[in-house]
Amino acid sequence: MLEVEKIIRLYPDDTSSKGACIQITPNPDAPDFGVCVMTDHDKESIDWFGSNRLTFYPDELKVFGQACVDFANDFDERTA
Repeated sequence: MLEVEKIIRLYPDDTSSKGACIQITPNPDAPDFGVCVMTDHDKESIDWFGSNRLTFYPDELKVFGQACVDFANDFDERTA
């Protein structure tokens, strides 16, 4: 039987990153229960972003994502 795995990669809009990305994937340690946001999956990503791995339950990831959006909006307002 084949298994489908969904991975999202976010690449910086910068040609100097040379393929580095932030990867959002099912948690490798508990794929049925969580989500992992990581930059420690390859050398290029570690060199660009540092070695990071955050694990969340899906509901926690939604809160984290909304907090990131809110922070970015506040930042835009402060720097406008």
